[in-house]
Amino acid sequence: MALSPLSVVHVNANCSNLDTSLAFYRDLVGLEPMTHTHPVPQRGEAFGLEGEVQWDAHLLHDDRGLAGPALDLLEWKRHLPVGRPPADANHLGFFRLCLSHPDLDALHARLEAASVPCRSGPTTVPVLPGQTLRFRDPDGACIELIEAPKIVGDA
Repeated sequence: MALSPLSVVHVNANCSNLDTSLAFYRDLVGLEPMTHTHPVPQRGEAFGLEGEVQWDAHLLHDDRGLAGPALDLLEWKRHLPVGRPPADANHLGFFRLCLSHPDLDALHARLEAASVPCRSGPTTVPVLPGQTLRFRDPDGACIELIEAPKIVGDA
């Protein structure tokens, strides 16, 4: 029997500069920061890391607030990440974040005004037909927005 996930609680997006990523996702994409975590250093074994780890993060939400999933923008302070997201889609790991947006034209205009290169086209998600807007966030992660008049999963 196949399992069908009902939702994602949150997904982490590692950032090299939290302020830059927060401004991008808040001011351009339109997500709302609702939680800020900046814990003291702690043991890193739970994260598969040796020694102490520490981070600074903002959890961002859409119009559903805490009832919907969160994008966890995470800047590691101890054990700094290395590398960047791959440019090609045939690599393992986080490649693309797919979100819905009610007005791709308005979003596209905001991104163009901020000199964020974008491209539009048909969705790559077969169960959600329609147009998309694709661009990269400040750290190079691919973001795909599907135009949807209401949030996917709403009644």
